[in-house]
Amino acid sequence: MRERNPFDDHESPIKLVVADLDGTITADEVKPLDCQGLSVLRRYNDLSRREEDRTFPPISLATGRPHSYLEAFARFIATPLPSLFESGCGMHLPTAPLGHEYLFHPALASPRVSEALERFRAWADDELVAKRGAGVIIGKEYSVSLAAGDRCSVEELLEATRAMPADLAPLFVVTRSVGVVDVTPRPVDKGSGFDWLIGYLRDELGLDVAAANVVAVGDSYNDLPLLGKVGISCAVPDAAPAVRDAADYVAAGRTASGVVEIIELAAALNRGLGYR
Repeated sequence: MRERNPFDDHESPIKLVVADLDGTITADEVKPLDCQGLSVLRRYNDLSRREEDRTFPPISLATGRPHSYLEAFARFIATPLPSLFESGCGMHLPTAPLGHEYLFHPALASPRVSEALERFRAWADDELVAKRGAGVIIGKEYSVSLAAGDRCSVEELLEATRAMPADLAPLFVVTRSVGVVDVTPRPVDKGSGFDWLIGYLRDELGLDVAAANVVAVGDSYNDLPLLGKVGISCAVPDAAPAVRDAADYVAAGRTASGVVEIIELAAALNRGLGYR
């Protein structure tokens, strides 16, 4: 983390905040949601829709979770713009009609991707689930998430996953969060997903937004590719050390309250720049 507050001297208005979910907006799975903080995020998204005042930037999400989990949160906080699920494999379009609300990353269109995923899942079932006790998070179409269990730590599971057969290894990106190993088809991760999202906002929605206009918030290793792409990178206080070190700013508040803090700093920056 840098000594300065990057919101004090950033020269571009903040037009979008992209936030991870687990560990960033929410705590781990066994803890209750910060409903008060989530309600504030919804109010700020409502404010971002005002044509006469764009001071508050809208909030989009970038999570490793599957599409249904992402959509529930996006609707709860009234996200007006697309969000990413499965670590950038897919995009949820909140205003699209039923049956057309999901897109998948263009890099996944090749039939070879589906064949490679089938082979990886078969190998993972034998080597990681059966032999090491890993759990598989269900509901994902183009990525595989493996949860560490009692028989191996997440570090051991990460090492074992990276030891996949040599013909499969070049085809996948392997990252980790606090307790989960995420596997996505190369070159998809949260960084390439962000590039896809920005391109969609510009080319399909006609929005004047660039990476310099974006704040991203994360907590774990799989957020690093995203944090390295944006104008201001932020972390929550209990983020992994590598994420705190890489971030331009570390929030004081945890979970949703920390993201609220960051949005308020972005709104203050916008006011100072006269961006409305």
